[in-house]
Amino acid sequence: MNKNIKLGIWIIVLGIVLGTASIVYSVTLMFGESIKMVTPDDMTVTLDAGHYTVYHEYQSYFEGKIYSTYSANLNGFSLLIFDENSNRISVEPTIVNSTYTVNSRAGQSILSFDILTPGDYQLVADYSEPVVLLIKKEQIKLFVIYLLTGFLVVGSSLFIGIFSMIRKPKYEDDYDY
Repeated sequence: MNKNIKLGIWIIVLGIVLGTASIVYSVTLMFGESIKMVTPDDMTVTLDAGHYTVYHEYQSYFEGKIYSTYSANLNGFSLLIFDENSNRISVEPTIVNSTYTVNSRAGQSILSFDILTPGDYQLVADYSEPVVLLIKKEQIKLFVIYLLTGFLVVGSSLFIGIFSMIRKPKYEDDYDY
């Protein structure tokens, strides 16, 4: 077999492995760390700087209990967030409605907020019945970067691998006999 063909195959295999790893990592970012709470509740959490989305997890299993609150209307629901100095953090309705379904859990985005300074924050959630909230830091930029990197690596390795396989050997001793 020609050395160029062997090299091309190795480049393609390596590119597919690295590209797939990058794509898989990008997907895991979407299901990374999150904070869960059931209303009514208040808790202190440590938050990094960034944009956060609050999801109403209307189908959930949390702390040994099953929750099914399909009501799309959360009249009277409130979420207040305070920093270490008791300053209130602005909480707004989400601009883009996003939903998810993972295994037996399902949820819909309802609120968002920005944390400018990392630190401890008090979350105070209130509603007339138990509702599961999932609070997640947005990782969409990293998701897109790793996803595009994965596709770029796979595409580049295919291009370079195929090119090296069809390239004519420069010297006769590049052939294996």
